[in-house]
Amino acid sequence: AVAEALRNSNVAVAAQDLYWEREGAFTGAVSAAMIKEAGAEFVIIGHSERRTMHGETDEQLSRKVAAAIRHGLVPVLCVGETADDLTQDVKGQTKQILDKIDSILEEAGTDKKKLLTVQIWLSDMRFFADMNSVYDQWLAKDSPPARATVEARLATPQHLVEIGGVAAI
Repeated sequence: AVAEALRNSNVAVAAQDLYWEREGAFTGAVSAAMIKEAGAEFVIIGHSERRTMHGETDEQLSRKVAAAIRHGLVPVLCVGETADDLTQDVKGQTKQILDKIDSILEEAGTDKKKLLTVQIWLSDMRFFADMNSVYDQWLAKDSPPARATVEARLATPQHLVEIGGVAAI
């Protein structure tokens, strides 16, 4: 009903997640076919909460992207990452995170040139120049995403930076 009401407007319907299997006993999971049948055009995939709380892997993310495309949905890929080695300084943590983002994007069949937005959280804005020097080296110069950087209290005092973003597939 919602998708039908919005059909000739500038508003699109999206699903928050999907499960890659076409059918089966997957209680609570919503398949791409069900999402398409409900009238959605987009599906948001890769929420950090799914990765952190449910242990979703890059392989599962890739399966979700493939299922979305197979059913004519436009996957919108979310990435939100922190460093694994928290003993490194902000430059080292930033490099680790950007390497992880590259890996996630590659697994999903896209790359940093298709990033639409990037959000960066720093534990202290005094780290901005160091973080930014690594980020600027990594950035696709011909298609930079919209970006916001803010200071925030992160998960632990050892977390110096967290980076999230949304990419087109």
